[in-house]
Amino acid sequence: MSQAINNQLRSDEEFVICSLATHFSGDWWPGENPPDAYLKVGEEVTAVEISTLTQHVSDGSGGSKPRLSEDATAIWLANELNSELRDNIPDGWLVILVLASPILKVRKVKAQLKNRITALVSSPRETEVTESILDNYIKIHVAPDNRPSGKKVVGVVSSQKSSRDILLNARNILEDRLAVKAEKCRFLNFEGPLWLALFNDYWLADNDTYQQAIESFSVDHPFKKILLVSGNKSVAELREKHNPALNTDARAD
Repeated sequence: MSQAINNQLRSDEEFVICSLATHFSGDWWPGENPPDAYLKVGEEVTAVEISTLTQHVSDGSGGSKPRLSEDATAIWLANELNSELRDNIPDGWLVILVLASPILKVRKVKAQLKNRITALVSSPRETEVTESILDNYIKIHVAPDNRPSGKKVVGVVSSQKSSRDILLNARNILEDRLAVKAEKCRFLNFEGPLWLALFNDYWLADNDTYQQAIESFSVDHPFKKILLVSGNKSVAELREKHNPALNTDARAD
């Protein structure tokens, strides 16, 4: 049954449901969105809604938005440079770019940065320089390294708008995802238990941080369990002292 999901879930969602199936020794199949998937453990079938915990940054008007929306441009830049320069970078060498999002005038930056990297790797030696390109400050580190992925240009993205308060960030991320997914699943037509599975893409926050964060706010929701899935496929259940105001098998009449 699990094979059909390849055409219906994103890669991160598939990673989460596969991690849950392994952790609970169960089987799974795609849902109707909502839920994203169903998990069968023994004779019990559970509906699973899936989301990703991504750091939020200021939107400039008093609110916040997922950081990935701004980081995407910097990630694109690093991937493009890797694709275009990997044949020019000698084997055994890696270019690490430290990029501050948001990137301004990204296509013009790409052309100038490509020329600068090409010059640095023409006679490779370990070096680190900081360049100002069209008002973007970019650190270029050339170092001996072999990545299993085969990449020769990788990007590390920093954000000028992000808060350094990890616990506050974790709370804001959790509260947002819980509220959004609760509304999406409010009238789910399913009689069994409903879980919310969250992939932790904000790696600065660990299980304990999220467990503290979830104790600090209250959101009405229909989820019997809220689970945290990490990049190593580990699964943790987040503690919650607030009882959901909605029934765990809420459904339309």
